[in-house]
Amino acid sequence: MVAERLGQNKALDDAVRCITVNHVGRLSKNEVAIRRSRGAYLEALRSLQIGLYDPETGTSSETLCATWLLGLYEVFSSTDRDSWIKHAGGASRLMQIRGTQRHENEFDAAMFHAFRVTIIVEALICDRDCFLDSPEWRAVAPLGLYEGSSDIIALSNRLYNDMAMLPGLIGATQSAKSAQRATGLTGEAAHNVLVVRTLRLSLDLESWYEDFISLYVPHQEKPPIEEVPSKFDDPLFPIVYQYEDSVTLGAILCYYASQILVNELLDNLQNNDAHRVKDSDLVNKICRSVEPAAKENFIGPYTLLFPLNVALRIATPEIRRWIRTWMNRIGDKLELAKFDLSESEEPRVVVENYEDGSVSSR
Repeated sequence: MVAERLGQNKALDDAVRCITVNHVGRLSKNEVAIRRSRGAYLEALRSLQIGLYDPETGTSSETLCATWLLGLYEVFSSTDRDSWIKHAGGASRLMQIRGTQRHENEFDAAMFHAFRVTIIVEALICDRDCFLDSPEWRAVAPLGLYEGSSDIIALSNRLYNDMAMLPGLIGATQSAKSAQRATGLTGEAAHNVLVVRTLRLSLDLESWYEDFISLYVPHQEKPPIEEVPSKFDDPLFPIVYQYEDSVTLGAILCYYASQILVNELLDNLQNNDAHRVKDSDLVNKICRSVEPAAKENFIGPYTLLFPLNVALRIATPEIRRWIRTWMNRIGDKLELAKFDLSESEEPRVVVENYEDGSVSSR
């Protein structure tokens, strides 16, 4: 779809050029090409800045696509986590300004579908509500874009709509906790509303998982998730998960990560750690998904970034070291993997000092 739009918008042309040169350089391990891609990236940034201020191109589909592509460049070649966050935030705001009606044609709907999780993750990192949780955006469902079961796509839309609720719920919980610390008052009515909303989301996610898996069972002899031996004879995870396709991989890993975040909210609201065992199991499932997905060139490693960062929040020191090792390996393909995208102030977040092996709260 992108190729058909080249030659119409300089920002898009330059964005495609810089990401292509970088990708080819990484595949061939050509450091000269990778360095050249940085210069091409700076040129693309200048073109994008000009395009954004042009009344004719500022909100065009090509300008939005260029913004997302430059964000992908930062996934490949991040020098810090903030550059990727700025691109993701800028693209999110541009999409919001354009409105839902501008995302009904095939090209724009494909961008919406491809970057929904990125929009949600950026909102989580920046501690703000996600605009995709509004009624008008929840109604945007790009069915019919891809070959395959419409039921699978519909279930994917359902999952992402559930995920879009997370930033707002987390923000509301943090605000309620801050008010409680400041005043010493619980605000019981508001607290109970948050508990009910979070429990409902947890049940919706569990229902989604059952429905998603059940779609495969009647129609296929091979399950959507298959247990296979680790090719590395991994002592921590000797059995790993092989997924049928990238759609299944992305959906299931988003479910695991989202359920961990919801469980954290419930434990925080109810002042206990009732979900630690469940969360430990979810972390293990994320880790068992890493080896097969990480061997891919882009989709698999990119899909792992969000769930691995969530798993880092609550994993044991031993598993956290294991995750860090894998993220450094993934970082050889996607530089963003080398940066911790989570800087939450929640009490269950821990940071390991890898110099002396100690663990402290953050």
